[in-house]
Amino acid sequence: MNQERERMLAAVTAYVQGDPEAGPLIVQACTAGISNAMREEAEKSSDLECALAALVTDQKNDWARGVLLQKLEKWNGRLSLRWDWFLDKMKRRAA
Repeated sequence: MNQERERMLAAVTAYVQGDPEAGPLIVQACTAGISNAMREEAEKSSDLECALAALVTDQKNDWARGVLLQKLEKWNGRLSLRWDWFLDKMKRRAA
């Protein structure tokens, strides 16, 4: 575990010791955070599936290229791979 996380957990532990009624509120906040992260991952998965379908369909089709660019731009920088090179290439082709 990293130090920042350990400090945050120690602070939460100390806070709940002083205000036990805050415990359920912290659990609710954690649950909301997990739900939000899961929702974002599901949205990302759906968007990338659309981008892949557009790529497989036809890159030369304006609609397919637009979908592909839109979805990759939306998630670029938040994926395990960088797509800058591909986005630049697609934009140059479109120009």
